[in-house]
Amino acid sequence: MGKTIIVSNRLPLSAEKKDGEMIYKPSSGGLATGLGCIFSEKNNLWIGWPGIELKDKDEQAWTTSNLEEKKMVPVFFGSTGN
Repeated sequence: MGKTIIVSNRLPLSAEKKDGEMIYKPSSGGLATGLGCIFSEKNNLWIGWPGIELKDKDEQAWTTSNLEEKKMVPVFFGSTGN
């Protein structure tokens, strides 16, 4: 079977900063719940907003790298800069 690519406004998780560290919690939305079993199979990809505004390019790069391991691609909104 081929790869499934899911594009939505949110990733199936929410990111938050706590004590200087990024923490990821599962989202409890209908799309995340409904497609969770399909997404967890094979080499699929989910593209969407991680639920946090990150303006710093280093934070964006770190988050992108970290979510890549989870087969997710974050989309950041707003201006960027250091």
